[in-house]
Amino acid sequence: MFIRNIFNKLIGHSLYKNALWLILNSVVLSGFGFIFWSIAVRLYSASQVGLASTLISSLELISMFSLLGFNIALVRYISKSKEKSSMISSCFGISGIVALFLSLIFVLFIKVFSPKLVFLKEIRLYSFLFAIFVLSYVFFTLIESVFIGFRKAKFVLIKNIIFSVLKLIFLFFLIFLGAFGIFSSMAISALIAFFSISFFLGLKIRPVIKKGIVKKMFRFSLSNYIANSLRYAPAFILPLIITNTINPETTAYFYIAMMISNLLFIIPVSTSNSLLAEGSYDINSLKENTKKSLKFSYLILLPGVVFIWIFGNYLLLFFGRLYSENALILLKILSVSSIFFTINAVYISVMNIKHMIKKVVIINFLICSGILIISYKLLGLGLVGIGIGWLIGQFIGNIFVIIDTIKSRGIL
Repeated sequence: MFIRNIFNKLIGHSLYKNALWLILNSVVLSGFGFIFWSIAVRLYSASQVGLASTLISSLELISMFSLLGFNIALVRYISKSKEKSSMISSCFGISGIVALFLSLIFVLFIKVFSPKLVFLKEIRLYSFLFAIFVLSYVFFTLIESVFIGFRKAKFVLIKNIIFSVLKLIFLFFLIFLGAFGIFSSMAISALIAFFSISFFLGLKIRPVIKKGIVKKMFRFSLSNYIANSLRYAPAFILPLIITNTINPETTAYFYIAMMISNLLFIIPVSTSNSLLAEGSYDINSLKENTKKSLKFSYLILLPGVVFIWIFGNYLLLFFGRLYSENALILLKILSVSSIFFTINAVYISVMNIKHMIKKVVIINFLICSGILIISYKLLGLGLVGIGIGWLIGQFIGNIFVIIDTIKSRGIL
């Protein structure tokens, strides 16, 4: 009876319901990702896995820059917009143009950004495909914001199930492409998943850009563009640094550890995204919903951290002995950092709801610079140094949250 009451309470509140859908979505993604990479490390060499990880990180980094913050702005504004279709089309159109431009710049100056990926420029077909894959991944990401903004997070799950199943299939068929085969398996699947869910739901994206709508969102989206770029940059930049300063094999170990730890990070990320959508509908309940978000996150997160510390070695052994030997300490450090990460994630959503975007930029700048600077200084310690940098960077964000909360005399 007690468990049933808790379940009914969770399902009955849209904050919890959407958070649960998003967490379930992320668990499915991570679960399939676990299977995907466990197969990849058996079909491909550690060097190929490392290069593929670097390619994927490059794609995600360019996609992040291409979004221009519209992924957050859509969640914030779409529910109350009178021109929903035009808003969606405008965001997709502008982000798509930027994605193609940045992809071209990346390939042209590949020797500067990542010399180990120079084959992208040398093989023209790869250059073309890379640009198309970045474009598709931008759309693949933006459509999630549309669903979250409408509080229909279950469609995010459906899209990602299609994506996850397809990439497992393509992994076997594209083995002859080596590292680019792993990369293409993910990118092609994202492209198909986007078109599939758009077709079945009748979502029409027109080649229209309405300046009035974009202008209204621009200040909010631009600030969040800067903030989001800072927020996610370390996870995408670190593989590039590792590949080019250490070796691709070490990048593979880092990527697997980060993938497993993302099982913990998705809890506060999903909850804070749900909080953002909820706060956009009802700001009067923000204080109460913020407390609920923190309690809900830690209720699930803390047992997960304990699980990683006890069974992390066995999870890594699933990918092979070398992964366990080289990534275990990093994985444990990353799991502890999720405790600090949670406070930062919820704080950022609260500030977005309150339109205090300057604070969002500041905290993300502090976290990003802290992670990258400390990680780079501690590169001599290998992945352990990077883990310490990540942990300290998240803790620096917590210090900012505490100081700001005391000054404002509010919750977060």
